Amino acid sequence: PPGSNEFLMIYGYQEAFSKGRYGYASAFMIIVFIILSVLVLLYSKFTKLTEEE
Repeated sequence: PPGSNEFLMIYGYQEAFSKGRYGYASAFMIIVFIILSVLVLLYSKFTKLTEEE
């Protein structure tokens, strides 16, 4: 399908600056930031656990 291989950041940028949907794009990017932050925290906890063993 069209647009199925877009990166999340590119999608957010296009929504904001190409389509003028600034509110939607900012909300979308905040959600992406939260999801990535959780993934980074989980990864860092996992690597600390494996380093201690």
